[in-house]
Amino acid sequence: MLAARHRERARAEHSRAHAAKPAAAAAWAREETNRCAPGAYEIVPAERKIAEVSFFASGSEVSIAVEARRFLRERGISARVVSVPCFELFRALAPARRSEVIGTAKVNVAVEAAVRQGWDEIIGSDGGFIGMRTFGASGPYKELYKHFGITAEVVAKVALDQLHKSATAPYKH
Repeated sequence: MLAARHRERARAEHSRAHAAKPAAAAAWAREETNRCAPGAYEIVPAERKIAEVSFFASGSEVSIAVEARRFLRERGISARVVSVPCFELFRALAPARRSEVIGTAKVNVAVEAAVRQGWDEIIGSDGGFIGMRTFGASGPYKELYKHFGITAEVVAKVALDQLHKSATAPYKH
């Protein structure tokens, strides 16, 4: 029931957003799918077949992840970005489909202007997380993002640090 309401809300919001944009609506109709319906989807693929890093974000943080991906691309590191608009819908997917969306990157990093809660299901307990660690902060979002390190530079640095760790970690069987 909850998943159906989220799907309907996503469709309605998308329709409203593109009502005044006929070209975008036509492109959407050609796609014939609601990419938000499964709760998560790859929004920017990796340059190479296999991504070394997968960034996961929801809402406005997706743009931060896309910037961090650009930063890594400039350094020759293949990364992708996955938008996660609805944890509930994503959890409702079959495990094989969830694994397909999460991918096989060596490093998973989530960006969220909130706490880590729920992200470990996607990034793993050893995945990188950039977000808030406390509640109660108030102020202009740019100042809060800077204070909590929710910036493309920090996101990219966390990914690079995780990559370095995975390269130097002993082999586990």
